[in-house]
Amino acid sequence: MSVRIGARDRFLALISRWRLRGRDRLHRLLRGNNASYPIRVRTKHGATLLLEPGEMIDEQILLRGYYEEGVLNAVLHHLPAAGTYWDIGAHLGLHAITVRQLRPDATVVCFEPSIVNFTRLYRNARLNAVDLRLLNVGLAQERGYARLSLPGRGNSGLASFAPWSGVAYEDQLLCRCETGDAII
Repeated sequence: MSVRIGARDRFLALISRWRLRGRDRLHRLLRGNNASYPIRVRTKHGATLLLEPGEMIDEQILLRGYYEEGVLNAVLHHLPAAGTYWDIGAHLGLHAITVRQLRPDATVVCFEPSIVNFTRLYRNARLNAVDLRLLNVGLAQERGYARLSLPGRGNSGLASFAPWSGVAYEDQLLCRCETGDAII
């Protein structure tokens, strides 16, 4: 299924790639009252994603057509025919959706504890009409709840149960955690 990319999305993606002065103002003008207007973009591997200008990973996808190509190549290389891929910390679903599209025989299970990132993952999976198993939980050594540290605007991919030093986290969210054994 090919998702149509509209003229406004193509234009917003173009000005994001060019990094033009005043692009943020132009983004605000074009998206109107919608404070969070994601740009619909097709990656170099054919997945269609809703990307947020100003998010580091989204910006890399806009500039390069993909993010962490080496991770995708390693997953595809090691994933056996009709295998299962667990995307732990699936974020916006880039690798999960791409793996499922390139390897339709694979079972793809996504774990994303952040409700904000999970919402983006869900929307992107629906947009691409791919069969993913989406779980709004974190993986841990014990079942229960853990505090997920959330970074400020700019790199939601840094949400972590074990906060990185040098990263400014703005908030914490109590998230459900499961063990891998319980999921299996």
